[in-house]
Amino acid sequence: MEIGLNSSYLRKITRFACGGFSIGFGGSHALFDGIGAFNFLASWAHISYGKDDDESQLMVPNHSRAALLNAIYSANCSSSPVMASASIYEQDHITAIQDLYGIPMQAVASDDRCWETALAKFSQIDPRGGLELVTLTMEKETVETLKGQAIERGKLSKCSTFDVLCAHVWKARVKTLGLHANTNICLQFPVDSRSRLRPPLGDNFTGNAFVLASVSCSVKHLLQEPLHDTIRRIQAAKDEITDEYIKLYAKALEASDKFFPSMRELTIVADWCRFPFRALDFGWGKVSNAAILATPVPETAYLMLNLEEPGGGFLVRIGIGRQNVHDLVCNFNNVSYI
Repeated sequence: MEIGLNSSYLRKITRFACGGFSIGFGGSHALFDGIGAFNFLASWAHISYGKDDDESQLMVPNHSRAALLNAIYSANCSSSPVMASASIYEQDHITAIQDLYGIPMQAVASDDRCWETALAKFSQIDPRGGLELVTLTMEKETVETLKGQAIERGKLSKCSTFDVLCAHVWKARVKTLGLHANTNICLQFPVDSRSRLRPPLGDNFTGNAFVLASVSCSVKHLLQEPLHDTIRRIQAAKDEITDEYIKLYAKALEASDKFFPSMRELTIVADWCRFPFRALDFGWGKVSNAAILATPVPETAYLMLNLEEPGGGFLVRIGIGRQNVHDLVCNFNNVSYI
């Protein structure tokens, strides 16, 4: 399959001698986010199976960006004005951007305190040995135990699977990289804005509707604090994603000088556990496995359901330097909180 530079989405179907099939799929975030992509796959499976005459279970996609643009640029919007021409480095009222660009400013001494100068000097991911994609596993029972302990010990009102896995992955990756104790680090994760925006976009909106929530602290604080305190940070970051935050975030992205460096201090966690791949049926039977083949951003960890585990379980697909693979596996499997 030849891939063009301007391809919005790609798909490839392979039939194996055993009678099985695989479907490869990739899409641009300019076209849709993870939720939009899964809704596309679900509709494709629905029609492929031969259920196109039954529209009761078919989600009609909404490709229009009008509702999103109207919500962001409404004259009645109470959000603080953000100049589209302003440098993205100056958007210090948006936590995700402030945290992201605060890391290189701390890590790199810059005489003129210029964002662009600091980012240009900032070192990239250590290339020694190359990047390796690792798949980590955790049993459902372990996650449930950690959730119960976090609620009890941290006096939390709730705790989700994402909260536990996100906190644990962040701790394991930071410990593996061996950063200095006083180094400022950052965790970011996408939050779906469809229901948080006013007016809501609707579940069938196919565009890119996520914004990044952000947590930052020092390496020392992260590795010394109990799991439930890290989870509390994550929950607070999610609560910060309000209608006003979303609109400010979207406006800030119009800046022309966006630069997203690879940073060991940054960890991104994307939640794909919400996507019921097992329910997809293209007419050849239920999906037996789903996996991320590659990650465009080395810092990103993808959380997924383990479809091959009968009792349930979870997978974490993450990129890490080849020299760090062994330590990452050990740190992730060391659930010393129990």
